[in-house]
Amino acid sequence: MNEPIAAPDAPEEALRDTERRYRDLVEGAHNVVLRVSDQGVLSFVNRTFETVVGWPAHDWLGRPLLDLVHDEDRPRGEEALRRTLGGESPVPLDLRIVAQSGATRVLEFTLAPHRQEAKVVGAIGTATDVTARREQEAALRRAEAEYRQLVSLVQAIVWRAEAATLALRFVSHEAEVLLGYPLAHWTEQPAFWAEHVHPEDREWAVGLRTRSAAEGRSYEAEYRMIAADGRVIWVRDVVRSRAGERRQGELIGVTIDVTGRRQAEEELRRSRDRLSDLSAHLELAREQERAAIAREIHDELGQALTALRMDVAWLRKHPDDAAAAEGKLQEMVQLIDETIGRARRISSELRPGVLDDLGLEAAVEWQAEDFQRRTGVRCLMSSSLPPLDLEREVSTGLFRILQEALTNVSRHAAASQVVVDLRQEGGRVVLEVRDDGRGTSDERPAGHRSLGVLGMTERARRLGGTLTFTSAPGAGTVVQASVPLSALISPRDAART
Repeated sequence: MNEPIAAPDAPEEALRDTERRYRDLVEGAHNVVLRVSDQGVLSFVNRTFETVVGWPAHDWLGRPLLDLVHDEDRPRGEEALRRTLGGESPVPLDLRIVAQSGATRVLEFTLAPHRQEAKVVGAIGTATDVTARREQEAALRRAEAEYRQLVSLVQAIVWRAEAATLALRFVSHEAEVLLGYPLAHWTEQPAFWAEHVHPEDREWAVGLRTRSAAEGRSYEAEYRMIAADGRVIWVRDVVRSRAGERRQGELIGVTIDVTGRRQAEEELRRSRDRLSDLSAHLELAREQERAAIAREIHDELGQALTALRMDVAWLRKHPDDAAAAEGKLQEMVQLIDETIGRARRISSELRPGVLDDLGLEAAVEWQAEDFQRRTGVRCLMSSSLPPLDLEREVSTGLFRILQEALTNVSRHAAASQVVVDLRQEGGRVVLEVRDDGRGTSDERPAGHRSLGVLGMTERARRLGGTLTFTSAPGAGTVVQASVPLSALISPRDAART
């Protein structure tokens, strides 16, 4: 009699089938699946373990999990495992492990308590190989650090803004250095940039950036900004529009301080204007000087020569009147002497002979005496120059500066005394003209006086020197020309020294 065959236990088979499916899933997972005991000993790892660390799984089952971890990371791993076995679920943790090859891999561990009947009997979790990802992230951080360091070295404001709103998302530290505002103001206040553009430039500068963002067009422009201390700073924007994840993308720009260049350009323009005015002034002065010379020659020399001609004609008509002829000849000699004196005076006004005959020091003394005689203003002269054989151009230039300075005193200063000082200071010769007149509050005198100062400045510059003009209301004026000795001494004198 045959025994009946027992029917298979359906629930047990189903359970085993489910277990097989889950095991297949675990074994086929791309990350390491593991289980450890309450002592931290590995009791299960899937096949991926061997792929990741290179060790056969059976070599590590029954060994502490933390033996895999790099020595420097082990304290953090111990803390995470302690907390997990204590019933907590720590956040994912990166730990370095040492593979069979000796290479270091970075695994992201995620552990959770393994409970049976509400009791923690170990831990289960996964470990994902994130070595490549962490290396990429580290490389990205290094690149970003290098980028920020490079940006910090650039003497310009580097910035990035949303095209849709013009709100700044990044501004380099140079913004704080150049304009004085904290960096947070630039990025936290959407309208900060626009509000600190100079009021006269704001409308067109903001409009240009807005159109550039809307049209995706790059541009370059120069405008003014107001610094935190109230200074006006000229800047040049070099802006590029770049498409991004947002529909309108973003603007990337470099803002360069061009204040120095703008000031130089403005100073160059003013200098050209002054030189143009000076040229016109000098031409007018030449014409006035020619007219004055012509007038003096006509009025004084011409009259004297006419009188002499008339006297000669009288002598021809009276050849026999010896007594009268003697008187007439005496008058003629006196007139000739006076005419010679007038001719010498005119010649001295054009270029005093003492300048060529006795040198600069004597010419300055003569000019001071002549100024006092003509104007009635007391003029004192002092000199401590050593004997120098000056180039003709140099002595003439300094003498003309003195003449122009004294002319300004007589015309504008209302002074009662002038002091002319000629001295050596180190390797320079200084000519100083100081008066006790009304002075002026202007750094640069105006009108014809300004042109006179400009002419003196230009003469000093051609000699390789400088000219300063110092004045204050009620405190008089000081004009000082300073020229290096190397420009003053003639080759002959230099050879002797």
